Amino acid sequence: MLLRLAASILSIGVVACVLLTTRQLRLQAVHELAQVQKRVAEHDRTLWRLRIEIARRVTPANVERLAARRAGLSPLPPVPVVPGSTAPEPARLTRADEAHGAPGGER
Repeated sequence: MLLRLAASILSIGVVACVLLTTRQLRLQAVHELAQVQKRVAEHDRTLWRLRIEIARRVTPANVERLAARRAGLSPLPPVPVVPGSTAPEPARLTRADEAHGAPGGER
């Protein structure tokens, strides 16, 4: 009888230890998940701050100024669209564009 009681107490102790270990592992996993979510939120905030800064710096005037400095870039003229026609053809490079190092041109 005493052996049975000792075995029961021992088995209850082992089960309690297993349950405590499982609970601790679960709490640790939840804690790590919360930390990861906080880091992701901070990275998202940083990303949005950088996007806002880029949007402030990329103004039409700045883009035109940078394009003017680069090998004589200029805006493409608008292509008239006739009602009922298909989409306009893509712009084609001229020999002058190729000489300035445009994609597909020789340097």
